Amino acid sequence: MKIEVNTDQHLGDKEIMTIGTFLNDCNSLHIEIKKGKAVICFDEEPKMKVSKRDPKHDAMMSNAKEVISFLNSTTGKKFSPTGKASLKLVFERIKDGHNLEDFKIVIKKKSDQWKGDPKMDAYLTPQTLFRASNFERYLNERDGEELADQPFGELDAIMQGKQ
Repeated sequence: MKIEVNTDQHLGDKEIMTIGTFLNDCNSLHIEIKKGKAVICFDEEPKMKVSKRDPKHDAMMSNAKEVISFLNSTTGKKFSPTGKASLKLVFERIKDGHNLEDFKIVIKKKSDQWKGDPKMDAYLTPQTLFRASNFERYLNERDGEELADQPFGELDAIMQGKQ
């Protein structure tokens, strides 16, 4: 975390004093005093450690767009390949060390399990699949593991020829 302290800034007839800006990898929090009132501003726009002028940025964007395109083609959905929330999740998993193949494994695995299921199909989203608390677990799940955790899941899997 980095803390920046700025001096008074005069913007026309408005005087703003920024107490500090707290930065982390993804977001920033600004605490300002505007005309005697404290205001907290939170920037939710995803930020990456790489500069937009850095060639790594182009590679990350290309991979992220490919992930979303693969998700759309596999699930039949239409997520925007430029949506900030989706890109942020993909960037975070890439930063965790995951590659394009990891994303494809998770998408394919969960699509095979959930697609067409009235209850679970709604969870075939970037927010569910790429969330840090889910992604690693989904990636390391063995085929049929989800069924075996449910009552009669193992028996159902055998009856359907999945084991």
